[in-house]
Amino acid sequence: AFFWWWFSYDAYAPEIFTRGAFIAASGGIAAVVVAIAMSVWSNIALCAKFMFTRHDPNFHNRAREWGGGVIVAGDNYGQGSSREHAALIPVYLGVRVIAAKSYARIHRRNLIATGIAPLVLPTDAPAFAVGQRWSIIGLRQAVLDGDETITIEISDHVEPITMTIDLTAGERKVLAAGGLLAHIREGGRTETLVPAYS
Repeated sequence: AFFWWWFSYDAYAPEIFTRGAFIAASGGIAAVVVAIAMSVWSNIALCAKFMFTRHDPNFHNRAREWGGGVIVAGDNYGQGSSREHAALIPVYLGVRVIAAKSYARIHRRNLIATGIAPLVLPTDAPAFAVGQRWSIIGLRQAVLDGDETITIEISDHVEPITMTIDLTAGERKVLAAGGLLAHIREGGRTETLVPAYS
């Protein structure tokens, strides 16, 4: 099932994102319908129309209408979605955070490279419902400070939820910059020179 929640948080870079909707998906599914999407793979906007269509045909339209948000998922999120398009499409749709129980390794790296924060849900996470409002305050600072958790307040839940921020020091720098390209533009990676052989 897919769920949408409204939320607010301070974005990685102020111009990136300040509000939006949450989207949830069962874990272990590919981010796009590969058979259809491969034919339009070079067109991110068109490819985005196929994201999660097997599970929620209205996903694309809601994401565009609501200005994006967060995907909430189960185990092994992104499995089968190692191509960078599976991370670029959520960025195009305004997704800035994914909260999942676990991630497929390559897809997780691609999320970070595109500036999407891969938060880890607690194993005892409660059920979520359509229309809940989530508030994630201080995410960018938590990433920069090396915090291992962040607390998220959810409407209709008495207790806030604590999620894990499982990032290396290098991943934190990339994410805080808004993604790998932004990090490189800021001088975050030095050029590696390979000696020329004659």
